Formats: sequence, structure tokens, C-alpha cells
Amino acid sequence: MSRYIATRAIRGANALVTEAEWMLRKALAEKGPDTPVAFPNTAYYLPLILGMTGRQVETIGQLEPVLQHARTLLHPVPSEKNWTPYLGETLDCGMATLLAAEGHTSVSRAAAMMAALLGAPVSTGFVSRCLARLGQSLHEFEAALVDRLRTADVLGTDETPVNVAEPGNHHIFTVRTDALVWYGAADNRGHAALDMFAILPGYRGILVRDDYGGYHKYDAALAGVQLCCAHLLRDLQGVIDIDPVTQAWAGQVQQALRDAATLVEAATQTGTPVDTAKLAELRWRYDQGVLVGISVNLSRRWHNGKNHPGLVLARRLQKKAAQVWLFTTDPRVPWTNNTSEQALRMVKLQQKISGCWRSLHTTQTFCRIRSYLTTARNHAVRPLDAIRAALDGAPWMPTHAT
Repeated sequence: MSRYIATRAIRGANALVTEAEWMLRKALAEKGPDTPVAFPNTAYYLPLILGMTGRQVETIGQLEPVLQHARTLLHPVPSEKNWTPYLGETLDCGMATLLAAEGHTSVSRAAAMMAALLGAPVSTGFVSRCLARLGQSLHEFEAALVDRLRTADVLGTDETPVNVAEPGNHHIFTVRTDALVWYGAADNRGHAALDMFAILPGYRGILVRDDYGGYHKYDAALAGVQLCCAHLLRDLQGVIDIDPVTQAWAGQVQQALRDAATLVEAATQTGTPVDTAKLAELRWRYDQGVLVGISVNLSRRWHNGKNHPGLVLARRLQKKAAQVWLFTTDPRVPWTNNTSEQALRMVKLQQKISGCWRSLHTTQTFCRIRSYLTTARNHAVRPLDAIRAALDGAPWMPTHAT
């Protein structure tokens, strides 16, 4: 490998890690070690650090051992006189740089980074072919993942629109348990896509979701539905914002749901039964609030001539109360669908960086690889080990639904 390239890469890595250490010391002094750290508007661990080291960084203080590890990977700048192999040292310094500069990487940036580290030109086509090869090797894994998900007791699901340079209403979907995470892409949001994925049709467990109508046709076969209370709290807040006085009932319903979640969480943490008397009181407050919401908005027309949003929401909360309160009777069921929403935030960040996917096929490849690496990581398998196994023709496989 070129000594000139190695020298520039290693010197740059040393400078970047030193700068990151200085910035961390400044942040610790100004904000303290317990200040949360994350990408804006996301709720996941810093992905490169997690993938390379297994460390789950949530606060500024937790970045200290990461940079300490990055410092151990640095090597001296090559000597001007004696030639030695530089590839290993350069790659170590490259990893140190990635740890210090945490972030997503587009195909073009990945190609440029590899070229700088290896001292040889790397095309975006080469990187794209690598991704295509990995994606092609994961069809067996994806089929196994779908089978495991279909046997899970509780699933969460969500979807988000994405930009694809082809005609269609493109969306990326996720279906997950705590440890199994599947992503899929389609050019529509409706039943055609949901049926094609072959996870929800015939599923017999409990589904945690929002109230998007596309999911409703599966309800009859399910053991139960838990509506995401985080969505409902936002909907209720929207009604309050219209008129805090007239729509005060929505605040009562909000508080009843929050208090119920706190009650259930306390019982779960202490291993004791939920206080049924307190739970019954909270349910009464919810029901009464909903009745008031219907009453005060029954004759209150909205500006477009349709029913007032408060009336629409109150009627929905009344009709679907059993789906709102399922989490209070089954300890396996979370009261929000936040984990599914968080799973999709990484997708939105990738889109923000890359702009769009070129085709539905490349989007589906991205989803298959994302499913594989995320699920493997959740089972303590390092991404590099998982990738190597897949390219060797023996991808890591989930053994059971968790």
C-alpha cells in the first residue's frame, strides 16, 4: 500500500480523534455526563459505535470509553526511512475515524472512504454490487425471519412513506418483536402490500399498531389489538389545542391513560398484580371523559361541514376502548408502538442523507439487509461477523420468536 496514502490517512485519523476528544471534554464541562446524546429527532443508539463495539451510547458520559477505544486503534505516522506494511495500521485508523465521526454513509461516501483507506480507486458501482450481493444472499434469512414473526405472541407494526425514483406511493414497513425486526418495501400502502409480505395474513397473536385502516381487515383473526396510546395522546392534544376550555375532557382522558400506564408499569417492576380498584377508577375516568367529549361536540360543526374532530375522536375512543385498554389486562402488551416507530426513524435518516432510493428493488434490498443486521445485532452478533457469514453462504438465522 502507498506510504503516502497511509501517512495521510493515519495522520488524519489521529487529528480527528484528538479533535473529538477535545469536543467531548468541552461538552462534558458544559452539559454534564448525563445529558442525552442522539441524532436529532431519533430514538436509537449511535449505529456505527453500536455495530463495531457493541456499546449502547445514550449519554455524553458514555462516549468517553468509545473515544478511549478509538485512541487505542491509532498507530504512529509511517517513518520516512523504513518501509513497512501499512494496510492493517491504516484500517485500524479508519475504524478509529468512523468511531469518532459517527454517522450514516451514502454509497458515494462509502466508496470515497474505502478509496482513501485502501489507496486504490473504488467506484460507487463496486459498492452497489457489494450491497446487491449481500442482499441476494439473505432470501433464506428473510423467509426464516417471517416464519419466526408469525409464531410470536405479540407483534408491533408501522409504516412510513419514502422517496423512490419510480412511480408509486412507496412505503417502508416494519414488523417486529423485541429482538426480531423485519423491514419491507412496496409501491403502495394498502392490502396488496400487506398481503404480499405474508406476515399479517393468518397471524393469530396480538398486534400493536396505530389505527390505520389498512390493518383492520386482519383484526378478526387476531387474539387482540393494542392501539398505540402515544398516537392517541397526540390526537387528544390536537383536540385540546382547538379549544382548551370546551375540550377539557380530552385532558382527563389523557391523564387516565398515563396513570394507567404508570400503574401497570409499577406492578410489572415489582412483580405484583395490578391494583384492580385503581384500574377500574381510571377506566371510569376515561369512559366519562369520552362521554363528555361526545356530548359537547355532538352539535358542534366543523368549518368544512363535517363532524367536529373532538366528536370523531371521542366516538373512536368509545368504540375501540377494548383496543385502547388491552395493555392493562395482558402484561406482554406494551401501551405504545414506540419501538416500531423508532425502528423506522433509521430509515428516515438514511433517506435524509441519500435523498432517495433509485428503484423499488434497491429499496427492498436495503430493507432485507437492514432486517438482517438489526436482528443479528439484537442477538449479540456483530454486524461484520453477520455479513461475513452471509457472504460465505451461511447467514446467521434467528432460532425462535422473541
